[in-house]
Amino acid sequence: MPEEVIHAPNFTVSCYCGDRITTNEVRVDIVSSGYTEKIVNQNPTPSVMDQANALFKKYALICNSILQDCGKIKDEINKEVK
Repeated sequence: MPEEVIHAPNFTVSCYCGDRITTNEVRVDIVSSGYTEKIVNQNPTPSVMDQANALFKKYALICNSILQDCGKIKDEINKEVK
């Protein structure tokens, strides 16, 4: 859960699966703890955008590879047809 969405005293979440567009929201109550804002995590977790960018780059490389392979196959087919 990205920290940007966690706000006291509560926040809501919902999820979807497959082709479902909307779902019910669930309220999550925030309980006070010993957490101190002045303590900085030494190894912060990647932000949602960092994670999305990493996935985009990964799948972009895969798509480009597939397109290159398709181009090679097309060239081979054109050679055989001529």
